[in-house]
Amino acid sequence: MKKWVTALIAVAVGAVYCALLFWPYPKRIDVPSERYLCYFEDGSKEELDYGEACRYLAGVSEEGDILLLRNGVSGMVSANSAMREAVRILEHADTAELIYHDFDVGRLGRAALLHAFGDRLYCDGDEFYAYTGVRVTRTSVRSAKEFRLLGKLPADALRCTGAILLHVYSRAELDPAALTGTSVTITADPPYVVREGGLYLETVSGVRLVAAEPDMTQLHVENYAFADMGALLPCRSLCSLDLPFLGSDAYGGTESVGELAYLFCLDGGYFVPDTLKKLRVRGGTVTETAFYACHSLEEIDLCGVNAEKIERRAFSGLDLKLLHTPRADVLLTGSYDSFTAPCGCTVYRKIQEVTS
Repeated sequence: MKKWVTALIAVAVGAVYCALLFWPYPKRIDVPSERYLCYFEDGSKEELDYGEACRYLAGVSEEGDILLLRNGVSGMVSANSAMREAVRILEHADTAELIYHDFDVGRLGRAALLHAFGDRLYCDGDEFYAYTGVRVTRTSVRSAKEFRLLGKLPADALRCTGAILLHVYSRAELDPAALTGTSVTITADPPYVVREGGLYLETVSGVRLVAAEPDMTQLHVENYAFADMGALLPCRSLCSLDLPFLGSDAYGGTESVGELAYLFCLDGGYFVPDTLKKLRVRGGTVTETAFYACHSLEEIDLCGVNAEKIERRAFSGLDLKLLHTPRADVLLTGSYDSFTAPCGCTVYRKIQEVTS
C-alpha cells in the first residue's frame, strides 16, 4: 500500500514539473526610461534620467522651470505649458482652481512641485488645503513652513502651523491678533502691500495699517490714513516706534485718535509691550490720555507735531528720560533740565539722582 501511494505522488510531481516546463511565462513589459534635457549654468547640457534628475532637484522657478543643483552647479529643465500653468495656480489661483486642477505635469514635474510646494498650507477661512504630489486636497491644520491666506484667518491657525512665511492674497481678511505668538515674514498681493515690516491695505479712502511682522524690534510706519485696532499687537518685542500720528485715523473721526495704546488693543484691554522705550510721532494730535498704559516709554520725540495739538498733561505719570517737544510748558513727573534744539523744539532731559 505504501509503495502504491509513493508511486502515485511521484507521478503527480512529475506531471506538475513537466507542465511548468512548457507553461508560457508572462512577457516582461519594459517601462520606457524618461530622460530630461538639463541645461547647467556652466554652459553644459546633459540628458538625465528620472532618478538622476530627482537626486538634484532644487525647486521650480516662477516661470515653472524645474531647478537643479548638481555638485554646486545650478541647472534647469525648461518648463512646458503644463508646468507653467501648475506653478501659476499654486502661486496665484483662488480656491476653486487649486482644488480642481489635475496637475498633469509628469513624474519629474510632480516631484519638483512637491519639493517646492509640499511644505505649504493654504487657508480659506476654516478650510485648509495642501499639495500632495498629485493634486491639492483638503487637509487639517498641520505644521508647515509657509502659510497662504486666501480668506479669513482663524484665530489660532497660524500659531499651530509654526510657519515662518505668511502670504496674504487680495481676498484675505487678517485680524492682527492672529499673528501674536508667531514669527512670520509677510508678503502680500495687491491691494495689500508690505513695507519695512508693516502690512498696509490700499483703499479708495486712503492707506490703512493692518498689522506688522511680529519680530519687529524697530518699526517705521509710513503715512497711513487709518489703522486697525490692535494693528501692532503682534509686535511683543518692539523697542523703537516711528508713527505719522497716534491713534486710529488722521482725521479725528474716532474717540481713540491721539492715543498710542489703540494700536495695541485687544478686547478692550491695552497690551503695549514693556520693551517699547523710544517713540517718535511726526504729526497728528497728542491727547491728555495719549500715553495711557505706556509706562515703559523712556524717550519721546514729537518734532513735527503742531504745538497747539499737544496736551500739556499728556506726559504725567511717565518716567521719561528724554522728551523732544514743540510745546515748552508741558507737565512732567520728576526733575528735568531743558534746552532749545536747533529745530526750535524744547528738549527735556531727566536729571539723574546721585545716590551716596
